Amino acid sequence: MSSLSIPEPSLSSRAMLCSLSISMWSARIHDQAVSEEIATLHRASVNAGRYNKLLLPKTALEEIQKIAQEARQEHYFMTLPWGDDGYRVLPAAAYMDHTEKMRTYANRFGPAVDALVSKFEEFVAQAKNQLGTMFQPSDYPGIREDREKLTMPAPNELRAKFSFETKVMPLPDAADF
Repeated sequence: MSSLSIPEPSLSSRAMLCSLSISMWSARIHDQAVSEEIATLHRASVNAGRYNKLLLPKTALEEIQKIAQEARQEHYFMTLPWGDDGYRVLPAAAYMDHTEKMRTYANRFGPAVDALVSKFEEFVAQAKNQLGTMFQPSDYPGIREDREKLTMPAPNELRAKFSFETKVMPLPDAADF
């Protein structure tokens, strides 16, 4: 009687590579002119410091940032480090659960971005009062100033600053090399 050899399952049959990519507009910008002005005022080198403007109230991006943080934490919890390119190992048994959870976060992320877009003109008007002479309409995606009135004729410029994407690919096998 001969023994039958049962092939052991390979790692590539029990896991896959998965990445999560979330991008968000920070609503902060370095103001070179103000940085130089402050340096001159204090007789300091222009490289002595930087002035970064906060373009919106912190609460404006709060919900979007919260969703992104929760999604990243869940993704890191369900996966293991793999390489330097952002991909992580996801067990095949966890694929459906991971996919469902990331879909839930993505479904919350989109409406949160839409809520920001719908209130953006209002936030920019507040920022104009708050920033005074440091206010620049060009700092705000999609905003135009016409006769001192701020409008948002291009909301997709702001939407394009946000994305939520997961990618899955097979784990390389020894036979691939």
